[in-house]
Amino acid sequence: MATSLGANTYNRMNWETSDFPILCQTCLGDNPYMRMIRETYGKECTICNRPFTVFRWCPGAKMRYKKTEVCQTCAKTKNVCQTCLLDLEYGLPVQVRDAALKMQDNIPKSDVNREYYQQNNEAALAKTGGSMIEWSRSNNMELHEQKFEVVSYNLNTSKTLRELPLYPENVEYSTPKGHVITPQEIVCDLGVNVSSSRGWGPHIEKTVQGARKMAAWVLSAFRDRSPIVMLTLYKSVIRSKLEYCCPVWNPLKITEIQRLENVQRSFTRKILGCSELQYWDRLKKLKLMSLQRRRERYCIIHVWKILNEEAPNDIGFTFNCHQRLGLKAVIPPVNKNSQLSVRSDYDSTFRVRAAQLFNILPPELRATTSLDGFKAGLGRFMEQCPDTPPIPGYTPSNDNSLLSWRRTQPMQLSCA
Repeated sequence: MATSLGANTYNRMNWETSDFPILCQTCLGDNPYMRMIRETYGKECTICNRPFTVFRWCPGAKMRYKKTEVCQTCAKTKNVCQTCLLDLEYGLPVQVRDAALKMQDNIPKSDVNREYYQQNNEAALAKTGGSMIEWSRSNNMELHEQKFEVVSYNLNTSKTLRELPLYPENVEYSTPKGHVITPQEIVCDLGVNVSSSRGWGPHIEKTVQGARKMAAWVLSAFRDRSPIVMLTLYKSVIRSKLEYCCPVWNPLKITEIQRLENVQRSFTRKILGCSELQYWDRLKKLKLMSLQRRRERYCIIHVWKILNEEAPNDIGFTFNCHQRLGLKAVIPPVNKNSQLSVRSDYDSTFRVRAAQLFNILPPELRATTSLDGFKAGLGRFMEQCPDTPPIPGYTPSNDNSLLSWRRTQPMQLSCA
């Protein structure tokens, strides 16, 4: 079962071949015309001792040559660069990352077990792309492979990396029938546009455009501008578009909040008796919540449903009961050494944002077991917070989030 270069065993067929290495931006360099020397089975991997394809290159002028040190299977298993062995996501040494995230190294020590472990990892990695197709075959289903779409999330957005000739081979998938699935910038999944930039800007823009078209149709088809008729039409055909799956893409950027809020602002201006009022005053007169406040309300209600098992806990929510603070949602920790963009994405996720909103509620409200009672108490709680959403031309005291009002007015928030 030896795996050295001189061994003449059947395991030679399991030696690794590749066309392009897995590298971080620092090791790759910024030279778009870089040349690489490729040597098949050039050396043994420093982790699993299996021969693999070695790459050698110069990242830039007056820089030392670099080469790959570990095979791609070990690099994918550990999510590290093949050269510097730093984590591709956080840029940290593996030992520091594993200690911070409490990860364990399960790689066997003996040669035979290590080789068997790596072969299983290779099989699992190769099976990932075709698992959906295999599942369809086992269930007697025929999938249209040309309609498959894939979106790739990558912290390394360097144009130099994307312009390399072998880059597409590392991000594309091939179906059993030979159809190549190329990563897309935007993929629509159940009506929500997912972007490879990890942002919700494209989805929000499409949502705003659809709501504006519906608002224009309502204003052209109906002449009655009375509050009852206008609000009924707005709530049924316009606001429903603006709030579809909103807990998933609830934005934190002021510009995106303003884009959504401007739809409600412009429509309510057409209501009889509201054209001369400011937007914040119109909300009070029409007894409407801002769209921002409604999105936060949906997030809180969904967390309560997860707590009381009225909604599936598919994202791993956990709760702790404190003797003084009551029942609270546990907020997962974030690595403080991670990139700023990663921490920003972490703060905007539903898992974190919704837990923070749920935790600011009074303990007696969080402990409510009736959905109707919880909604009634939540409504009374939110009425005590001023609703001043950020819109162009207005200067609010904060970003209007319940979290911000909690910090500025802690004594005025209660469900009584």
